[in-house]
Formats: sequence, structure tokens, C-alpha cells
Amino acid sequence: MGIRSLNNPTARFIAKFSTTGTDAVTPAPQPPGDPGGPYAATGGNAWSYPIGGGEGYRIHAFTSSANFVVSSGPLATTYVLVGGGGGGGGPYGGGGGSGAYKTDSLTFAPGSHPFIVGEGGGGSTGVPQGSSGSASQIGSPTTINAPGGGGGGGGSGSAPNVPHAPGVAGASGGGAGGGIGAGSYPGGPGTDPGGFPGGSGNNQSPAWGAGGGGGSGAAGGNGGPTAGGTGGVGTQAPVIFRDDDAPGPSGGPYGTPGPNPGGWYFAGGGAAGQTQNGVQNEGGAGGGGDSYTNGTANTGGGGGGGNGPGSPDTGGTGADGIVLIAYDWDA
Repeated sequence: MGIRSLNNPTARFIAKFSTTGTDAVTPAPQPPGDPGGPYAATGGNAWSYPIGGGEGYRIHAFTSSANFVVSSGPLATTYVLVGGGGGGGGPYGGGGGSGAYKTDSLTFAPGSHPFIVGEGGGGSTGVPQGSSGSASQIGSPTTINAPGGGGGGGGSGSAPNVPHAPGVAGASGGGAGGGIGAGSYPGGPGTDPGGFPGGSGNNQSPAWGAGGGGGSGAAGGNGGPTAGGTGGVGTQAPVIFRDDDAPGPSGGPYGTPGPNPGGWYFAGGGAAGQTQNGVQNEGGAGGGGDSYTNGTANTGGGGGGGNGPGSPDTGGTGADGIVLIAYDWDA
């Protein structure tokens, strides 16, 4: 199978029409080649993705914990599993680290398979760190875990003798706090294979920048005397999932845009908080929050660190994770 042709507007229209359910009189036509059900499995938000030539995929997106119920099998699938992102620290806060990103093939037997979607960690105010995210899990036929990201460290804007908090270890680590406090501290390490560390904090003027949270594709940026760290970039889902017309939370694809075309990026690190000299920092592609903002829903992105000068000085909340499943629609 190949990627759906961009020069096939009919297929795109039929696919979009069949997922909206806007025709209250006549049932929406199935994409050409789509068997129209019953499909091999149920659970989550499911839709058909035509790629042309009568071929296509059935995709399930789980944004909260539920069961994936296979009615006929064995069913050969591709999965994406993303843990919850860590919360940002504050003030002068480091960004939260992303949840772990996992993808591989997996065959399911008929029956009910429990999926857990990890929650994002909360942001903090003050030197204490943001909370870490929790793990997502595919419970059977074999247990697969995607741990949550580490929380970002808080900093200090007015207490020279108060140490900054380091970033918390996690699937990808949280960034360390910044500010005028005593010493500079490292970002949290990435403890999951393929995870990355958060950036270190800084106690030099005029910015006193905190570190960015690590993403699933790169480390968080280090804070410096002129700016805080950016969030580490996340990871793009396999092409089998990249349906432009997916019925996602905002009426389009899940995940976010990223450096490569096609979108569907997940697990980006959160940015450090806005610095003393007014520089606002960017979260990593894949749902990492910008300064003081939450991670993008169901991406596993880390929350942005809280600002140094003024409100909002509370770190952003990390994003919940997600489970994605894809298989041939005629399975």
C-alpha cells in the first residue's frame, strides 16, 4: 500500500463525508473499497482512512482509558503509545519533559484488551518541581508501557540564597529552574530508552533562563543569560496514521505539525518560562507547551515553565497521552 494520492479529491471528499455523519436522510457512502463493517475491532474513536486503489486502513484513537475489543483475529496492527507529559515548574520554571513514545507492530487475539492512557502532570508555583506524568499502557496480549515525562524545576526571582530546583527524571526529563537563586542545576535525565534529558537552568542576568523539557526526539534547550531553553522536539507517527481528514479533537489530525510535512507529531518537551528580559520560549513540536502554557491535548507533551517576571508564574499542565491502533480495513 502507498500514501493516498493528493490528486484524488473524490476519495478525500468521500472519506470526509463518511466521518461527519451530516446527511440525516441517506447513509453516508463508504470510501471505495471500505467493507463498511462489521470491522475486526471496536473501541476508542474509530474511522476509515482510504489511501486509493480500494485500499485503506481502520484507525482507532484512545484519548482515555478503555478496552480495545477484537471480534475476529488474529489481527495484525501497528500501534503508537504515548505517556503523559510532565508539568512545568515555576516561577522561572523549567519545562516539563514529554511522555515516552513507542511504536511497533502487534498482533491481537480475539477478546478484550485493556488500554490505559496516562495523565499529564500538574504545574508548580515556587521552587518545588512540577509533577511528573503517568504511564500509558497496552495491557495485552503483552504488557507495553510508555512512562510519563518528568516535571520541570522551579526557580527563584528574589531570593539569592534559595537554590533552584533541578528537573525531574522521567521518560524525558524536565528542565531545571532558573532565576537569581544560588547555583545552577541540571535538567532531569531521560530514563526511558529513546528519551532525552531536560535542559539546565541558569542564574546569570539579564534572563536567568530555565531549561526546556526533553522531548522524545531531542533534549531540551539549556537556559542561558539571554533566554530560556526551548522544548525538545517530539516524534512523527508512522505514515499509516497520517490521515489529514482524521476526526481529531479539533476536527483534524491528532498530534501537531512539526519539522517534516504531514503532521502527527507527539511527545514534545515543554518550554522554559518567560525570562526576566521578556523572552518567551517555544515548546517542542509534538505538543510541548510554550512558556507558561499547557501541553497540547493528548500528545504527551510537557507543560511550559511558569514565567519569571509577573503572572502567570505557575507552570503549565502536561498533556495526557494517547494510544493509536491501525490495521487494514478488510482484516
